[in-house]
Amino acid sequence: MIQLVKLIDLEAEQRVISSMMFSEEACIEAMTFLEDKDFSDTFHLAVFSTVSGLFTRGVKPTYTEVAKEGLKTGIIIGQQDMNRLREIAEKFIDSENIIYWTEEVRTKSKLRHLDFMLRKYQNRIEVGKDSDAEEVLSEASEEFSDLSVINADED
Repeated sequence: MIQLVKLIDLEAEQRVISSMMFSEEACIEAMTFLEDKDFSDTFHLAVFSTVSGLFTRGVKPTYTEVAKEGLKTGIIIGQQDMNRLREIAEKFIDSENIIYWTEEVRTKSKLRHLDFMLRKYQNRIEVGKDSDAEEVLSEASEEFSDLSVINADED
Protein backbone atom coordinates (compact mmCIF):
# COMPACT_ATOMS: atom_id res chain seq x y z
CA MET A 1 0.00 0.00 0.00
CA ILE A 2 0.97 3.67 0.12
CA GLN A 3 3.93 4.54 2.38
CA LEU A 4 2.80 6.21 5.60
CA VAL A 5 5.19 9.15 4.99
CA LYS A 6 3.25 10.03 1.84
CA LEU A 7 -0.06 10.02 3.73
CA ILE A 8 0.84 12.65 6.31
CA ASP A 9 2.05 16.24 6.01
CA LEU A 10 2.31 17.66 9.51
CA GLU A 11 3.94 20.84 8.24
CA ALA A 12 0.96 21.56 5.97
CA GLU A 13 -1.46 20.96 8.85
CA GLN A 14 0.52 23.31 11.09
CA ARG A 15 0.79 26.00 8.42
CA VAL A 16 -2.96 25.98 7.78
CA ILE A 17 -3.78 26.29 11.49
CA SER A 18 -1.13 28.96 12.03
CA SER A 19 -2.45 31.01 9.14
CA MET A 20 -5.95 30.74 10.59
CA MET A 21 -4.63 32.31 13.82
CA PHE A 22 -3.43 35.35 11.89
CA SER A 23 -5.94 35.85 9.09
CA GLU A 24 -9.71 35.98 8.69
CA GLU A 25 -9.28 35.09 5.00
CA ALA A 26 -7.32 31.98 5.98
CA CYS A 27 -10.05 30.98 8.44
CA ILE A 28 -12.71 31.26 5.77
CA GLU A 29 -10.64 29.36 3.19
CA ALA A 30 -9.64 26.55 5.55
CA MET A 31 -13.11 26.15 7.05
CA THR A 32 -14.64 26.05 3.56
CA PHE A 33 -12.40 23.31 2.21
CA LEU A 34 -11.26 21.30 5.24
CA GLU A 35 -12.97 19.19 7.87
CA ASP A 36 -11.68 17.83 11.16
CA LYS A 37 -11.18 14.41 9.53
CA ASP A 38 -8.66 15.89 7.09
CA PHE A 39 -6.08 16.25 9.88
CA SER A 40 -3.91 13.22 10.58
CA ASP A 41 -2.56 14.43 13.92
CA THR A 42 -5.11 14.36 16.76
CA PHE A 43 -3.68 17.50 18.37
CA HIS A 44 -3.83 19.35 15.05
CA LEU A 45 -7.42 18.17 14.62
CA ALA A 46 -8.34 19.48 18.07
CA VAL A 47 -6.63 22.82 17.48
CA PHE A 48 -8.26 23.20 14.04
CA SER A 49 -11.63 22.49 15.62
CA THR A 50 -10.93 25.02 18.39
CA VAL A 51 -9.80 27.72 15.96
CA SER A 52 -12.85 27.07 13.76
CA GLY A 53 -15.17 27.18 16.76
CA LEU A 54 -13.74 30.47 18.00
CA PHE A 55 -13.99 32.03 14.54
CA THR A 56 -17.58 30.83 14.15
CA ARG A 57 -18.46 32.44 17.49
CA GLY A 58 -16.96 35.74 16.30
CA VAL A 59 -13.80 35.50 18.41
CA LYS A 60 -10.54 36.21 16.58
CA PRO A 61 -8.62 32.93 17.03
CA THR A 62 -5.26 34.37 18.09
CA TYR A 63 -2.64 32.22 19.79
CA THR A 64 -3.76 33.59 23.17
CA GLU A 65 -7.47 32.91 22.54
CA VAL A 66 -6.75 29.40 21.24
CA ALA A 67 -4.56 28.69 24.30
CA LYS A 68 -7.26 29.94 26.70
CA GLU A 69 -9.95 27.90 24.93
CA GLY A 70 -7.68 24.86 24.79
CA LEU A 71 -7.04 25.03 28.53
CA LYS A 72 -10.75 25.47 29.20
CA THR A 73 -11.81 22.54 26.98
CA GLY A 74 -8.97 20.23 27.98
CA ILE A 75 -7.14 19.92 24.67
CA ILE A 76 -4.17 21.64 26.29
CA ILE A 77 -3.20 19.77 29.41
CA GLY A 78 0.38 20.71 30.17
CA GLN A 79 3.51 22.49 29.03
CA GLN A 80 4.11 19.98 26.24
CA ASP A 81 0.76 20.88 24.65
CA MET A 82 1.50 24.61 25.07
CA ASN A 83 4.83 24.06 23.33
CA ARG A 84 3.10 22.24 20.47
CA LEU A 85 0.60 25.08 20.11
CA ARG A 86 3.44 27.61 20.08
CA GLU A 87 5.23 25.53 17.43
CA ILE A 88 2.08 25.60 15.28
CA ALA A 89 1.71 29.37 15.68
CA GLU A 90 5.31 29.87 14.55
CA LYS A 91 4.59 28.16 11.19
CA PHE A 92 2.98 31.37 9.92
CA ILE A 93 2.42 31.75 6.19
CA ASP A 94 1.08 34.63 4.14
CA SER A 95 -2.67 34.29 3.77
CA GLU A 96 -2.30 34.24 -0.01
CA ASN A 97 -0.55 30.85 0.36
CA ILE A 98 -3.45 29.30 2.29
CA ILE A 99 -4.92 27.71 -0.85
CA TYR A 100 -1.70 25.80 -1.50
CA TRP A 101 -1.40 24.51 2.09
CA THR A 102 -5.11 23.71 2.33
CA GLU A 103 -4.82 21.65 -0.85
CA GLU A 104 -1.81 19.83 0.63
CA VAL A 105 -3.85 18.84 3.70
CA ARG A 106 -6.81 17.75 1.52
CA THR A 107 -4.59 15.70 -0.80
CA LYS A 108 -3.05 13.80 2.11
CA SER A 109 -6.51 13.20 3.56
CA LYS A 110 -7.72 11.79 0.24
CA LEU A 111 -4.67 9.53 0.05
CA ARG A 112 -5.32 8.21 3.57
CA HIS A 113 -8.94 7.50 2.64
CA LEU A 114 -7.85 5.73 -0.55
CA ASP A 115 -5.29 3.68 1.38
CA PHE A 116 -7.97 2.67 3.91
CA MET A 117 -10.31 1.59 1.12
CA LEU A 118 -7.59 -0.43 -0.64
CA ARG A 119 -6.66 -2.21 2.60
CA LYS A 120 -10.32 -2.95 3.37
CA TYR A 121 -10.97 -4.54 -0.02
CA GLN A 122 -7.66 -6.37 -0.01
CA ASN A 123 -8.66 -7.94 3.31
CA ARG A 124 -12.12 -8.83 1.98
CA ILE A 125 -10.54 -10.54 -1.03
CA GLU A 126 -8.07 -12.48 1.14
CA VAL A 127 -10.70 -13.82 3.57
CA GLY A 128 -13.60 -14.11 1.14
CA LYS A 129 -14.73 -16.88 -1.11
CA ASP A 130 -14.47 -16.74 -4.88
CA SER A 131 -18.24 -16.54 -4.99
CA ASP A 132 -18.04 -13.20 -3.13
CA ALA A 133 -15.96 -11.59 -5.88
CA GLU A 134 -18.86 -9.92 -7.69
CA GLU A 135 -20.24 -8.49 -4.45
CA VAL A 136 -16.84 -7.14 -3.39
CA LEU A 137 -16.24 -5.69 -6.84
CA SER A 138 -19.65 -4.02 -6.86
CA GLU A 139 -19.17 -2.51 -3.38
CA ALA A 140 -15.65 -1.35 -4.18
CA SER A 141 -16.76 0.18 -7.45
CA GLU A 142 -19.54 2.09 -5.71
CA GLU A 143 -17.26 3.33 -2.92
CA PHE A 144 -14.54 4.43 -5.35
CA SER A 145 -17.17 6.18 -7.45
CA ASP A 146 -18.49 7.97 -4.34
CA LEU A 147 -14.95 9.07 -3.46
CA SER A 148 -14.37 10.51 -6.92
CA VAL A 149 -17.74 12.33 -6.85
CA ILE A 150 -16.92 13.84 -3.44
CA ASN A 151 -13.52 14.91 -4.71
CA ALA A 152 -14.98 16.40 -7.89
CA ASP A 153 -17.54 18.35 -5.84
CA GLU A 154 -14.75 19.76 -3.64
CA ASP A 155 -12.60 20.90 -6.58
